[in-house]
Amino acid sequence: MAVLIRCIHMGWALLVLMLALVLAIPTLLRLQQLSPVNLDADRVFTSTRYVTGLAVAADQRVWAATTGGVLFRAPGSQWQRSTTADGLPSNEVLAIRREGGTVIAVTPVGTASWQEGRWVKDATPRPASVRYTKGQLCAVEWKGSTWATSGYQFLSPREFYLGDSLYKSDLEAYGWSHISTLLPQGNWLWVALYGTGIVAYDGKDRWTKPVGDVPDTAREITAMGGDAEHLWIGTRREGLWEYSDATWTQHLQASEPYDHNCQALAMYDGRVFMSTLEDGLVIKGGGWTHLQAPHVSTNSPRQMVVCGGKLYVRHGSGQVDVCDGNTWRLDICSKLPRKEVSALGSDGRCLYAAQWGGWSEFDGTTWTHYLKENDLQGVPVTALYPDGDILWVGTQKRGLGAYHRKTRAWEWYDERHGLTDDWIRSAININDTLYAGTFIGGLVRHDREKWSSVPGLTTGEITALEPDGQGGLYVGTRTGVWQVPVKGEAVPLTERVPFLEPEVQALCRVAGGLWVGTRTGLFFVSRRTLARSDM
Repeated sequence: MAVLIRCIHMGWALLVLMLALVLAIPTLLRLQQLSPVNLDADRVFTSTRYVTGLAVAADQRVWAATTGGVLFRAPGSQWQRSTTADGLPSNEVLAIRREGGTVIAVTPVGTASWQEGRWVKDATPRPASVRYTKGQLCAVEWKGSTWATSGYQFLSPREFYLGDSLYKSDLEAYGWSHISTLLPQGNWLWVALYGTGIVAYDGKDRWTKPVGDVPDTAREITAMGGDAEHLWIGTRREGLWEYSDATWTQHLQASEPYDHNCQALAMYDGRVFMSTLEDGLVIKGGGWTHLQAPHVSTNSPRQMVVCGGKLYVRHGSGQVDVCDGNTWRLDICSKLPRKEVSALGSDGRCLYAAQWGGWSEFDGTTWTHYLKENDLQGVPVTALYPDGDILWVGTQKRGLGAYHRKTRAWEWYDERHGLTDDWIRSAININDTLYAGTFIGGLVRHDREKWSSVPGLTTGEITALEPDGQGGLYVGTRTGVWQVPVKGEAVPLTERVPFLEPEVQALCRVAGGLWVGTRTGLFFVSRRTLARSDM
């Protein structure tokens, strides 16, 4: 019996090992097959997988609003994508509609109309085509009335709770979470149940299923268009789907990132690594690849640094993964005294990992811990920047600390010393001038004598700092990219590069130009364009 148990245990162990290898192989192959990125022209990269609206003409011309621009296809032709490079006010398109022969795109910063092959921003935003009802999620005109839903109930033309319907048990059986969109179809109102599928309602007491079961991967429905013979739906993560001849067909766009809500950027091994809000890592080489859990620890990576020829990725959970260019090792800091890492720093040779009450240092072989520093007990550490003998430590409520390695002494700077905010997000030394990015107090700099605000950036959140190669730096903010010269006032780069979106969250300068990561797209600004824009 004991021998049998040991054999069973060995069998399970072998199975677990084989599964681990199977999971690891796709990650290894995807990285090896991705050639280095090499761009020399301005580019806008967005994902169109999140569809927000549809407009379908009688001749089956299809316009799709997405969080990454507008998609258009005429029958028998290829899909065309429009972004800010094509005149849209924003890549984040909230809705799209046809008014007569004009197509209108609605964005958070205004509307635009399609005119002679280009989007033209309307001087005055066009009003909504359907009257707004307080609390509505979506609304349509049907049978001479406005029908709106807040997600769980119809708001007009009369209060109608799905929970009060005789068909409550039937709808609950579908496993729906909320009504996400509506589509009038003659005497029926088609209702998308997010996470489940599509049902039809006659406006009184009848419900039916108008089309075949929606594929599992397409059930997070966000938009509908077309008719019973030729239906189009948009989804939250799986792009456009077409239903025709009782068959569902997916229309994903080639050569685009899986997601574009950029949280951090890093150039490593000739490729651009981009962390996203909740969709893992996106990697740009000659093409695109996408890594998510379980190939990385979580789908919410937040920071990346290169150290000792390896790429380290910190997640929102506090876990840290490392890539050597081919393979990944996950959660490498799990054995640190305090497991959740709140910030990473690197001097190229040594990795610095912030934890509650201090930090740990890794020289490639051994960890050394600095977790009993009295100055940091009870203080959240938000940034680490090694600068020769000094380690600059940014905090959430105590300002910026200078830790002198030789003497183990601390110097602290806060609002009493000229800082505009005691929450430090980042720090960088350029030509013996230290810059510190704050959460609400803009950008400050220290010339080894005193702290002062950088004119033009005296308030607001600083999201990224990147050397410009000319003695100054590029600065990411919620209002765009700015360039700060050695001395003088910050100048907005976004105004001179009109295709850039304003909500910047990451920057990465390379030999050919500047990568700009925003909430609504990943942009590459070429060296030629920067030269025209530089001061």
